Amino acid sequence: MDNESREESNKNWLANVFSYIHEVVEKADRPISLLVMVLLPFIAPLLPALITADSLRTYMEFPSETWYWIAVIAFEMIGYLGMISLVGAIMRLVKNSDP
Repeated sequence: MDNESREESNKNWLANVFSYIHEVVEKADRPISLLVMVLLPFIAPLLPALITADSLRTYMEFPSETWYWIAVIAFEMIGYLGMISLVGAIMRLVKNSDP
């Protein structure tokens, strides 16, 4: 095998690797975005819930670690329900508005 055909073979191999990566990313794009759309409403209220529960423990001497995590879950659900209520209200407003 001469030097020129070996370089051509290497270029094809590298091109095939990048083509494969492109196909994988292109096919995984839709499922990953759907996964993010499903998980994001649960993740978004998590930081304020953690901060609020930590403030309860730090400044108001919340009793134990178990109650801390119960508070985090409760505040998470409050945030999630608030977001659902807001989206529902906006959807009802859009649906019932006069064109």
